[in-house]
Amino acid sequence: MRTPTIIPTLVFGSCLIGAGFIAAPQAQAQSEHPILKDVRQIMEEVAEMRGLKYQAPVKADVQKPEVLKKMIRESFDEEASAAEMAKQEKVIKAFGLLPQDYELRAALIKFMSEQIGGFYDPEKKELFLIERPMGGGAEQKLNDQMVMAHELHHALQDQNFALDRWFDVLGDHEDRLQAYKGLIEGEAQLIGMSHLFGKMGRGKADMRQLNRMQEMMLKMSPEGAKFRKIPPYLIENMMFPYTQGAEFVQDLQRKFGWQGLNKFFNDPPSSTEQILHPEKYFGERDEPLEISLPGSLSKILGKKPTELYENTLGEFSASLLLRALGTPKGVANKAVHGWDGDRFAGFETADGRVVVIWLSTWDSETQAAVFENTYRTALKKKRPGSHLVRRGTEVLWVYGSKGAELKKLVTKAFKSLKLETRYAPMPAMTKKPPLSDFTPSTTAEEAPAPARTSSKASSGAGGLVRVESLGLSFALPSGYEAKEEPIAEFAEMTAAFYQKGKDKAIRIMAMPFDLGQAVTQARREMEGRGWTVSDAQVARGKGLEAKDEKNGDRTLIHFVGGGEGQTVAIVLSARKGQVQAMRDELAELAPWVDQPGSASKAAVHRLIHAGYQLSVTQVLDGTVPGDPKKGVVHGQFSKRSRAIVTVRPARGANLDVFGRRLTKQLERSGVQLLAAGVTARGKRDGFEVEFRRKGRHYRQLTVLAGGRLWTVSCSAQEADFDGLRASFGTLIAGFKVVKAKKREVY
Repeated sequence: MRTPTIIPTLVFGSCLIGAGFIAAPQAQAQSEHPILKDVRQIMEEVAEMRGLKYQAPVKADVQKPEVLKKMIRESFDEEASAAEMAKQEKVIKAFGLLPQDYELRAALIKFMSEQIGGFYDPEKKELFLIERPMGGGAEQKLNDQMVMAHELHHALQDQNFALDRWFDVLGDHEDRLQAYKGLIEGEAQLIGMSHLFGKMGRGKADMRQLNRMQEMMLKMSPEGAKFRKIPPYLIENMMFPYTQGAEFVQDLQRKFGWQGLNKFFNDPPSSTEQILHPEKYFGERDEPLEISLPGSLSKILGKKPTELYENTLGEFSASLLLRALGTPKGVANKAVHGWDGDRFAGFETADGRVVVIWLSTWDSETQAAVFENTYRTALKKKRPGSHLVRRGTEVLWVYGSKGAELKKLVTKAFKSLKLETRYAPMPAMTKKPPLSDFTPSTTAEEAPAPARTSSKASSGAGGLVRVESLGLSFALPSGYEAKEEPIAEFAEMTAAFYQKGKDKAIRIMAMPFDLGQAVTQARREMEGRGWTVSDAQVARGKGLEAKDEKNGDRTLIHFVGGGEGQTVAIVLSARKGQVQAMRDELAELAPWVDQPGSASKAAVHRLIHAGYQLSVTQVLDGTVPGDPKKGVVHGQFSKRSRAIVTVRPARGANLDVFGRRLTKQLERSGVQLLAAGVTARGKRDGFEVEFRRKGRHYRQLTVLAGGRLWTVSCSAQEADFDGLRASFGTLIAGFKVVKAKKREVY
């Protein structure tokens, strides 16, 4: 169930379930609210309780409910379109998780508009409390303080662990997202309730006991009547990070202490199973199996079926499924206890049928049989006509199909790939976020976003920037924004200019000298200004560091050879207080200079494949014939390096979507990602990525043409890669895909 990337506050009368973070609305805040006078004190109390420090003050304010409602509608329009949610709704209803006449989108918007009590915006680094009367007087003050403590704790988490890092990696994997939310919301809920109990003089909060009391109130109180009408799949999934998440975090806190919780933000829980059973997380860790359903399932369903929705239920939602079909809660929870992984995919056929395939795997055949028997009993009552079959530890459910088609779907689905995957964080994900992320000078409001394409440079997702006039691509550190014009003193040489606030800047220049001459010329220029100049260590090329003795400002230059008679200089400059951050940013740059001039000296293969002509420069010794069955169009190799051209169906994805998926796959596999993003090359955009994995260095470019993704990938042993950069640059720069004049097949 895809919704905007928000975590709602659920408020039932005077009983607060949880407070989350959400994109901030653009409206006049209610700055006169009395809770704002307590922000500094609550910050100090939260920081002391958790044993962490804020890097910077937190901007806090109060908003009216009507502003929140408008913002939620805008968030849904932007992140979860009506068309997309309509597709998801068909699959969710096919499972039986929602009544057929239930309007999912409208219900979610209404529910969230009425129940959100506060939110933290991790992009703007601001938090807001929503004005909701809770009885007035001391009760109102205590409630507002608890919400504020919860939200201020999100700011504390963000300033120490950068909350959005794992959201970016996990993407739309629902079960892993719920588990991660369980960690961050569970901890904030525990902090908020502990703060409340402290103010009330009631000792320590027991989250398990509080959740049971709250559940009883919702079952019995008149206020809970309207919530009892909401399908459990929706309301309990909303509550899960706060209720079960808080119990999970309290178990961790009791075992490891507050400081012991820090490590879990770099290695968060992988499934709702681990939240429900903490011993499967911090004990003998039970990682879920990731199931990859065959891509050819849709081909069995006739001509051009529509792909509706694919995701993972997880143990918690599997229990909700059984309950939605009439199974008692205790029986349902017991039946799903051996969950080990699942994946479902929904399609709509040309004749209007909704077909859903759901494959689950279990820890043992006995546990698979328990689930099968419980599920089969429930299906007979609420979902007749479904097909359920078990093979060993795997259980398959197919809805909306019969006859020969059903038989083929069953055969194909049981051939799904199953892997135990643990998402290992990249080193950068475990570092404390820089102070500059939480200072006003780095907010999006103060720096205009760069254009997608420009005569000077283009930048895309992932921070990769391309300066077309120089044939240069490089990783732009976060927070920098492209400026339309260079500053006057460099007007003749600057090809691109980027600035981060008022304290740091990056300039890209083409110097009309060979590499050695360029370094000498720059050193003379800076020494002539009275600066102290020394060599700087860079990954490749040459580097200089200069200090202005008058004011302490620093300049770092990374020189990269760009061909005969030309050198590209990447110049970083910073005020005195930003020097170390500038050195770190220089280390992160991954410059890539094409060699377009040498392409004419090398042989160029012109290949015809699927109605398109490919231009591929020969840069390595040998050539490998293409293998259309494997999607390989062309290959080149030498003793320790290779370059191949592959093609695959785009499956409706644009380059941005493809790039996000590829980047997440690479991050999950634990590679060292150097640069990634959509960049403009001539008239066609391409997604470029550079990374290291298991001793090899890779660089690849993917372009979209004719509903296919064409990729040229270069790789070599790490020790050999720098020596091949020029050749690989020629290959990348010269790779073109155009519609062929002749309909031939390569």
